This record gives sequence, structure tokens and C-alpha cells, in this order.
Amino acid sequence: MPAVAAVALIASFAVGFELQTQSLTEPKPPPRPTSLRTQVLDDLEAYYYRALPRGVYRTRSVSAMLRRLGDPYTRYLPPTAYRQLKSAESGTYRGVGLTLHRAEQGLLVTASLPGLPGRAAGIRPGDVITTIDGTSLASLSYQRALDLIGGRVGTRLHLEVMRTGQLDPMSLTLVRKPIELPSVITRVVHAGGMRVCVIRLVSFPATAAARVREAAARARRRHEGVILDLRGNPGGLLSQAVAVVRVFASKGVVVTTSGRHEPPRDFVADGTDVGPLPMAVLINGGTASAAEAVAGALHADAGALLVGRRTYGKGTVQAVEPLANGGALKLTVAGFQLPGGIAVEGRGIAPDLPVSAKAGPTDRVLEAALHALRTL
Repeated sequence: MPAVAAVALIASFAVGFELQTQSLTEPKPPPRPTSLRTQVLDDLEAYYYRALPRGVYRTRSVSAMLRRLGDPYTRYLPPTAYRQLKSAESGTYRGVGLTLHRAEQGLLVTASLPGLPGRAAGIRPGDVITTIDGTSLASLSYQRALDLIGGRVGTRLHLEVMRTGQLDPMSLTLVRKPIELPSVITRVVHAGGMRVCVIRLVSFPATAAARVREAAARARRRHEGVILDLRGNPGGLLSQAVAVVRVFASKGVVVTTSGRHEPPRDFVADGTDVGPLPMAVLINGGTASAAEAVAGALHADAGALLVGRRTYGKGTVQAVEPLANGGALKLTVAGFQLPGGIAVEGRGIAPDLPVSAKAGPTDRVLEAALHALRTL
């Protein structure tokens, strides 16, 4: 198995590619006891990054209202999904320990974490979950399918799973459990006499930057190069994205945000970096939002070499507003640009060194980055 797959611990509990403006743990006044539709409309009028289409006001339901926006990142979170999001920010969630991507028939398993219910039940990468608790996933959105995975700790989850080479699905019953995911995974590799610290950053929860700083400081003391692996990283907290860049960049703009209700704001490096290090950043089509902001800023401000494939291209910022029913509205409040005013939305970031990942015993992208660092 390629090394990247072996350490791809990113969990599919996340509610979408994110760059969030605030911690969900910050205290907020309780929402007003009005109808759900009224609360959502009030929040959109107060915070949404663009003028609202007139059709929004003519709709009678929250779902219809949000569809009129045409914004896949603004969505209503039922109480269960909101609890999952708060857990994701803290680095924990409730589930079965599988990494899941969208597939035509349901959810494709790309990793099954050891010691957790999915692996214990025999689920392995390449399997496709087609049914959850009797509900077919073929016609559900990716997010709705993920929502069905979550639930209370100790509750049962009944799955039908298809495996290549088998005609009939497997019927499996799993029990949800609390799972703590490492957001940062580090290892040291030797390449041509050079020691390189590989930092795999799988998301941006509240603890991410502190752990990256610890790893980078160790690398600096040992005069090692650093590879920051952002492949498959869907984003997270803006504060953590900025803080990660500040680990490596001594100065420069990290990211600029602006929206209808938010004037342009530059987030900058503040001179708290650990010191110069030879550096490469690994990216691919799953590198999105906050991860794109980090990759772009490190390229511009720290001279990092970008290796891999073009990133996803998600250049907006979300915030989460709690609602009186225990749910929340996740809404787009701003767009963001990379240093130099470079837009990400719909474009992504191109690598300096394009490398395609292929199945095999070695990680071709990592190997290319190691070779590039040796020749810098």
C-alpha cells in the first residue's frame, strides 16, 4: 500500500470543505425563540457574503431557501450534524473509523483504521457501503450519506457492503464508539544522507498548529528538511491555518478575507516562525479550503515547493451560527485570496512539480518531494 494511504487518517465526519472564521467553542448569546425559517433568514441577511437573491424571500422552507443561494457550503445542520461538527473541531468524533469518499453506488472506503469497529468487522479499502440501516445511499448526497454514519455512542449501525469480485453484498453490524483522531502525524525519513521530517496534517482542528510547531521545532534543532503533507486535507479553522503558516513563514500575508458584511482583512505572519527550513508541501485534488490557504501562503512566504496535483479550488470562508432547536446554520461569510491577490475559488493551486499518485509499493509524490529537497 502506498505510504500516503497507510497514513490517510482523515475522517469523513466533517461537514464539508471548510475555512471557518471562529471556534465553535466560543460563547454566544442564545438564539431568539422564533421560527427556524426566520432565524435562518435573519442570519443570512446579517452575515452572508453576497446579496441574497430575491427568490430567497419567496420560499417557505429552509431547504428551499438555501437551494436558491446556489452555494454548496451554506447548509442547515440538524442537531446531530452540529454535534458532529463540534466534535470534529476538537479532534474527536463518534463513528466506526472509516475514511469515506463518494462513489456511484454509495460510499467508497479508502481507509479502515486499526482497532476500530470498521476494521474489526472486516471492512477494508476498496469496499463500497451501499446501504445504511436499510437506506440506499445511491440517490443520497455525499453529506446525507455521511450523516447516517454518525450517531450516539453505543448504538448499532447496519451496513450492506459490496466488495470487488463478490456478487452479493456483505451484511454487517457495527457499534458506534468515540474516536479520537490525530490531526498531525509525523515521521522522519532518510533520503540521500538528508533527514526529513514528514508532517502529515489531516485537518485543522483547534490543536493542529501547536502540534505542527512542536514537530517543526524539533526538525529545526536537528537541521532537517520538512515535508508538509496536505493531501486529502479538507480544511478547518482559519485561526489554525494562519497559525500553521506562522510556524514556517517569518513575514508576509497569509490570506486575505472579504465579504459583503466583512471588510477586507489581511492575516499576516508575525515573526514567530521556528526559523528557515528546506520545505516542500504535498497537495492533490482533495487539498481544499484552509489547506489551500496554507499551501499558497507557504509557497509565497516561505519558499515552499508544491508537489503533487492541482488543489480542489474552494476559496470561501464559513462561519457557524447556532439555532434555537440545537442545530446550526453553516454559512459562507467571506471569500479569501492568497498572497498577491490570487484567487482560489474554482481554480485551485497548481503544483511547482506535478506528480500523479499511482498504485504501487512506493509513494511517488513523496519520493519526488524528497528528491527535490536534496537538490535545493
